[in-house]
Amino acid sequence: MAESTAVKDKKSGFMARLLKSPVFRVYLIMVAMFLLTCIIQPNYFSWDYINTLVLMASILGIIAIGQTLVILTGGIDMTIQYSLTLGVCIVSAFDQDGLTIQGMLFALAICTFIGFLNGLGISIIGIPAIIMTNAMNYILKSVVNLYTTGTPRGVAPAAWKNFILSSYLGIKGGIWFWAVLAAFAIFLITKTNFGRKIIAIGANRSVAEFSGIKTRKILIIVYTLSGMFIGFASWVAIGYRGRPFLSVGDGYDLMSVASVVLGATSIMGGKGNYTGTIAGCLILQIITALLTTIQIEEAGKNVIYGAVILTVLLIYSLSGRKKTR
Repeated sequence: MAESTAVKDKKSGFMARLLKSPVFRVYLIMVAMFLLTCIIQPNYFSWDYINTLVLMASILGIIAIGQTLVILTGGIDMTIQYSLTLGVCIVSAFDQDGLTIQGMLFALAICTFIGFLNGLGISIIGIPAIIMTNAMNYILKSVVNLYTTGTPRGVAPAAWKNFILSSYLGIKGGIWFWAVLAAFAIFLITKTNFGRKIIAIGANRSVAEFSGIKTRKILIIVYTLSGMFIGFASWVAIGYRGRPFLSVGDGYDLMSVASVVLGATSIMGGKGNYTGTIAGCLILQIITALLTTIQIEEAGKNVIYGAVILTVLLIYSLSGRKKTR
């Protein structure tokens, strides 16, 4: 009898801790929102639609890996719009010349190098992250226009497009690609010394420096990784969309920040994980699909994404005040 009571207490204690977990609550919200959309559009409740929905979310999900790392340090990366566009245009242009592998690797290298430059400007020169990355984004806009002369050429590499869109064990290839990168991100943040250093810098950079952490080096690596994941996202974007567009990166800056904040990562840094970001990405994709169905324009979507960020920040701020009382 005493043993059964102890087991019940353990179960109730586990459930109580689970319900208090911000990440668990985010996943509950995700499921609730999906069920709501299924009520509005019953045909959404099918495996084909779920597969497509998650595939569409995979582009944002891969971008958000880098954004999660950056925000955990207390920074932000706003170069996503044109880094992604440039990567997509490079892959398609090289494929037209018969250089598929070279194009994909070159796109990855360019996006990674852009992240490295962001890291140098922020950590070595001391430029605030939002200014450095926004300035870089404007530079990249000109680079994209010069590279494409206003008209991107080429199409997605046929073999890669087939991999992204084909199903393996009932799941699209693009989702498997995201899953591998997501597993790496979660391991990096939660199980490595590097991940602990990232969180320490976000919690208090001065204390981290006094503890012997080489903050400048870590920040350079973090922004370089952010650029690298944008490069990987450009692979999925061109595979999914089939051809390059100058608007392919539109909205991902704000959406990536929103997904990280929705996933219970503090916008101030030092607290959070990519596990929650995954749910945040899926929530935003569900919202995007619903807004597209009811024909809301891009500007209206951005207003809603901004409102989501502000609402979540307000909720976290109020809950934080209650804990300190």
